[in-house]
Amino acid sequence: MPIYMDRHELPHDITPEKLSELHQKDLDIEHKHNCKGFTYWLDLDQKYAFCLIQAPDREAVFNLHKESHGDLPTTIIEVEPNIVETFLGRMSDPETDSPGKLPKINDPAYRILMMLNLKHLNNLNSFKNDSGFKSHFKLKIEKLVKENEGVITSANATEILACFKNAKKAIKTAEIISLEKQANNFHDNAFTIGIVSGYPVTPDTNSFFEEAISHLKRVCTFVKAPIIINSELRATYHQEEGPKRKALKNAYILTPDDEKFIKKVCKFIDANWQDPKLNMDRFSQDMGLSKSQLYRNIMRLTEKPPNAFIRNYRLSQALERIKTQNGNISEIAFEAGFNSVGYFSKQFKNAFGVLPSNYSKSLK
Repeated sequence: MPIYMDRHELPHDITPEKLSELHQKDLDIEHKHNCKGFTYWLDLDQKYAFCLIQAPDREAVFNLHKESHGDLPTTIIEVEPNIVETFLGRMSDPETDSPGKLPKINDPAYRILMMLNLKHLNNLNSFKNDSGFKSHFKLKIEKLVKENEGVITSANATEILACFKNAKKAIKTAEIISLEKQANNFHDNAFTIGIVSGYPVTPDTNSFFEEAISHLKRVCTFVKAPIIINSELRATYHQEEGPKRKALKNAYILTPDDEKFIKKVCKFIDANWQDPKLNMDRFSQDMGLSKSQLYRNIMRLTEKPPNAFIRNYRLSQALERIKTQNGNISEIAFEAGFNSVGYFSKQFKNAFGVLPSNYSKSLK
């Protein structure tokens, strides 16, 4: 049977004791709905709870809560057990000193996620045809994450995702990695480190930590800075560190307005990047900004004008399609919104130091 995690938004007077009682009510009747409750997490400050339940479907989870106590979940998603354990550290209730008695859990599911996003270098061949992070450097990253009580949750050639409970340790890890990058003679833009906070289940999401991971991908792709932190994470860091906290000198702090702008731009680009007629007038109109305002905002965050930003986005999408051999070069060029294969090839070489046809051949 599948396993689900749900999200509850709790009343202001909730306590670990009260939530333990609600959990017991679920367990008392779970057999009637063919369910099995594993455990839950409580974020007491924000009044969120996340239950982990094996059930035949989402409806069974909803009906279980409805009959047992009436505190209904706002969102229910299917999850993979190994992913839950990797991010949250457990799949069952914490151990107690009283066998047979349910623990009064006050364990938040709030996590700090850090992503290392590899930028495409000016010469793909310099990275052995874009093979990704060098193995010895990747081992250093893994060691640093572990030393700071984090865990690598996923890794591929161009992205490493890590999870922490503590904002201070996540930021410390990022700062050390950034220094290691300089010591390893990486190009300044070889990779970006993004750090945000988030919850495993949020409204209108369908997968585990979807909102936080999607946001990380956006900021790492969009913003030109070695380390990027959002204002919510900075507030968490300040709370952990107290008045004697160390200043975050090497981090670019995104404001809430920055984050809204990035999300809106990415939504627009994702929907329109393949349209060869896409221009600044349409771009600025959709964003609700004048062309000069749009130009200033994108330049401030990306250090590129809007037209270059769009072109680079198209080229990065084309690069991914070449890597997966998804179509011939002509097809990929037109699919990426270029009117001319020749112009596409020229821009691709300017960006990556190799013609797309030659790059495609090198992958075979």
